[in-house]
Amino acid sequence: MKKIILSLLTVFAFVTINAQEKPAPKGKAQANPEQRIERRLNKLNEVSGGLSDAQKIRVKAILEEHDKQAEQDRQKFAGDKEKLKEAHKNRRANSDARLKEVLSPEQYEKVMAHRKEMREKRKHTGADKIENHEDKDEIYD
Repeated sequence: MKKIILSLLTVFAFVTINAQEKPAPKGKAQANPEQRIERRLNKLNEVSGGLSDAQKIRVKAILEEHDKQAEQDRQKFAGDKEKLKEAHKNRRANSDARLKEVLSPEQYEKVMAHRKEMREKRKHTGADKIENHEDKDEIYD
């Protein structure tokens, strides 16, 4: 009887542990586009010191357009790394210009300061393996 109860408790514990929701592994692959945009919008809201509802709507539209254009660029320049890099720079400049129109000067400065800080952090930790880390940013990528 003791063996049966012990066996049942062991099975119950095993099932309970495995039934719990496990966090998704980190990386870009686990999030769908809407989740990525929402995550970036929340990060931008946090970094900028808070966005108004109108700003959130406009920034979300910018992020969605940025993602849509990025996908088109990846398909268009699939074999040409240099053209893809150039398209990325142009897309980034366009998105930054639109973002600057939406954010107040103080908010925009905070975002740019955060971006610079993240570049420096990646530079010092060695986490950024890209030659030109000015092109890497969590708000867009």
